[in-house]
Amino acid sequence: MDKSRLKNYLLLLLAAAGVILCLMNFNIIWKILERVVAVLTPFTVGLIIAYVVNMPYSWLYHRAFAAMGDAPGVRRKVKKALSLILAFALFISIIAIIIGIVVPELSKSFAVLQSNIDTYIQEVDTIIEKGLSLVGYQYSDRSDLLKPLNDFAKFIGSNNFTELLSKMGKSIFPHIYDITMNISTGIYNGIISIVVSVYLLASKERLLCQTKKILCAFLKEKRLKYIIRIARTSNEMISKFICAKVVDSAIIGVLCFILLSIFNIDFAGLIAAIVGIANIIPFFGPIVGGVAGTILLLLVHPIQALWFILIVLALQQIDGNIIGPKILGDSVGMDGFWIMFGVLIGGGLFGFMGMILGVPVLAVIYLFFGEHVNNKLSNKNCVVNTHTIDYDGEEIRTSPEEKESIFAALFRKNRKKSKNKKELTKN
Repeated sequence: MDKSRLKNYLLLLLAAAGVILCLMNFNIIWKILERVVAVLTPFTVGLIIAYVVNMPYSWLYHRAFAAMGDAPGVRRKVKKALSLILAFALFISIIAIIIGIVVPELSKSFAVLQSNIDTYIQEVDTIIEKGLSLVGYQYSDRSDLLKPLNDFAKFIGSNNFTELLSKMGKSIFPHIYDITMNISTGIYNGIISIVVSVYLLASKERLLCQTKKILCAFLKEKRLKYIIRIARTSNEMISKFICAKVVDSAIIGVLCFILLSIFNIDFAGLIAAIVGIANIIPFFGPIVGGVAGTILLLLVHPIQALWFILIVLALQQIDGNIIGPKILGDSVGMDGFWIMFGVLIGGGLFGFMGMILGVPVLAVIYLFFGEHVNNKLSNKNCVVNTHTIDYDGEEIRTSPEEKESIFAALFRKNRKKSKNKKELTKN
């Protein structure tokens, strides 16, 4: 047996044995992966923050402070420090503005909900009573259908502050340790992530140089060029997608706020912020923002909720047909199914940031895998169409109801021309 073939068989057997072992010890491996992900979370988040902040940082460094030059020395250090400080100041300011809009509006909506909860429940009670009477159900105030809502009303609308605190304490105390640990871990991870992002941006050039050295030391020239091309394409595609999506979502948020204010809809700032932030998520974002705003308005004013749904539908039409194509263009280049796939897989693995980054990362994989497939097909003289396959001049019809593929016919025609040219050159 050929040595190369034997080597391939051995590798296949080892891979199969590894898969079987992983499946047999899946729970242990999953716990280890969860632990590794938890440990690496601050570094992952820091890398994402550094990547986002790098966009204004690069503009400041290469354009706003371009007059300071790139020669090594004090000027370059000052230029780098100023660019870093201003870029992070801009990033933190945007986060602070969003929090400043959302938190007061959220507290205001909670206050309105608290003061009007009895009225809302009475309205729901009336709607349920009318609906059940239509199907012949004898409705009673003592029915258990509204017991959870009534208990919630009594809890929120309690006039006795001591009683309210006592109830809150009894409901929260069993989970106080977990809540404290989660909050502490979140604060710790947030601080470490920001520190990591600062160090990454400050030593960006050195880290890139070290990475290139490692690649050059262990890879051949052809593979090295291919990896550098993948890295460059990934960087361009992801940065372009994030910038375009943030600008697009900001425009949608501002337009939503203007329209909600014109129609005098309650909590315009909070709902517009929710719609704008949710719109960053591809595919599912508009749905999430629309549902969240509708639920909030249904508790306060159902008629306003109906107007809000119409406004969201109009905004999504404007975004999908006018704003989105102008800003985003064809930065993804994938069908809707693959966009949904990227959002679901990214969100399931890495949460909110995974939902945003899952699409451009999958777009890069889609691009290079498609390029590899097309090269393989070209080497085999194969053209694949929806209903036919032209394999080296012979047609394989996969759908007998359809006519001959136009692409296959063109391919055959071009192939005959190339053969005729070869024969002429030989003669």
